Amino acid sequence: MITKMLYDCKGIKAGSPIAFVEFLSGDRVLVKVAGGEQIAVPASAVDAHEPEESLPALSEKMGVPYDTLVKYARDGKILARKSGGVWLSTARAIEAAGIKPR
Repeated sequence: MITKMLYDCKGIKAGSPIAFVEFLSGDRVLVKVAGGEQIAVPASAVDAHEPEESLPALSEKMGVPYDTLVKYARDGKILARKSGGVWLSTARAIEAAGIKPR
């Protein structure tokens, strides 16, 4: 599941896409940001989850070549995950990576 940061945390821009990793003690959660770094942030800083879509659907919707999205996902430049052999991500994750349409 990919969510978005609601507030600025430890140098992460508000609205940046993150992936939830686990709950920590107290009111903290461990999240992964683009590039794979994991950081602990207050649970209150994490906004509700954004619906994930397949990379083929996002490619068509956003006008970005599918091969480009897969390369960025494999390189960790966008937050994405594989489920049942299908890459999943969000429009916000692609926008945050600065990928431009064709």
